[in-house]
Formats: sequence, structure tokens, C-alpha cells
Amino acid sequence: MKHLLISLLFFLPSAAKAQERYTLKGVVSYYFNANYGDRPDTGAKAYILTEEDLVALGTSESQLYRYLIAYAKLGADPIDIEVALNSAKSEKAKKAMAQRLGDKPALLAKFKEVNDSTSDVMAKLDVLPVWQAKRVTADGGGVFTKKLAPGAYYVIVLSAHRKHNTTTELGGQYTLKKVLIKDDDLEIPIRFSI
Repeated sequence: MKHLLISLLFFLPSAAKAQERYTLKGVVSYYFNANYGDRPDTGAKAYILTEEDLVALGTSESQLYRYLIAYAKLGADPIDIEVALNSAKSEKAKKAMAQRLGDKPALLAKFKEVNDSTSDVMAKLDVLPVWQAKRVTADGGGVFTKKLAPGAYYVIVLSAHRKHNTTTELGGQYTLKKVLIKDDDLEIPIRFSI
């Protein structure tokens, strides 16, 4: 019985590893300047999470996507929009500013609401040791790889070179991609722009 238990213990990890037979490869780049164009984002961090991981982090797919959509629709640094809104002194000037900015004040409010929770998620991923196994780092060519079992994954990539002055992106601009590993290796390009 003792030998059976020992052989089972040796068999279980290898069975789990056998399931991780497909490679997810990310090629991460960032816009350097007009002369050189894109460069490999050496040192970019990628967190490869499952649906269960998002629940454990206290967030959801829709929460993270809402942040990214609000950020993209703002089309400018949120700090600049806030400064513009607060610079108007009279009521007439405030109305003119609000009209010029259109729906951006409402988007800014939505962005702030999501921004805080997204900051918390990114902080947990960076600080708590339990998430280190989910993290891979891009090499000198901006490439990261991870062996995975078939399934759906959320890939959060944090740039090492492209940063924004928002609470969430002080440590680096980031993006979220949902990928499905089926029956083959998968390569995803990730490009950070200005």
C-alpha cells in the first residue's frame, strides 16, 4: 500500500504537466520614436489568469474591460481633462468647457470608478507572492512564453517602457486580452503606443 501511494504521488504532478502541452507566445513591443518606430518591450510582465483567478482577485472580465474602454474613449490623459474642467472659474466658462469636452466628463467619472479597483488588482498581482506563478517576463526580444492546458485565459500585459500618469498606469501601460487555447500553440502580438 505504501509503494502504491508513493507511485501515485509521483504520477499526479506529471499528469498535470501533461495537460499543459500548448505554448502561448506573446510578442510585446512599444513605440519608441518616429526614427526607430517600435522596440521590443524587454522586461514587460504578463499575468496569465483564468476565470477563477479573476474571482480570487475580486474583479471580473467586464470590470477590467470597462476600464480599458473608458480609457480608450477618453482619447487623452484623464489628468489633462480634469485640469481643463477645473480651470473654468465662472458658470458660463464651465458650461462652455463641458460642451467642448462633450461626454468626456461622464467618461472620466466612469474611468475613476473603475480605475480604483483596477489599481487594486494590479497591486495584488505585483505584490502578493501567490500570483508569481501566473507571471512571465518578456525577454530581450520582447517575447514571453508559457505552457498551458486547453481553456480560456485572460492575459494582462504590463509594459516596462510605456507609462501614463494615471493611478493605474504609473507603473506602466497595460492591456488585457482574452485568449482561447484549443488544440494548437498560439502567438499574440501586443503593441503599446503613445
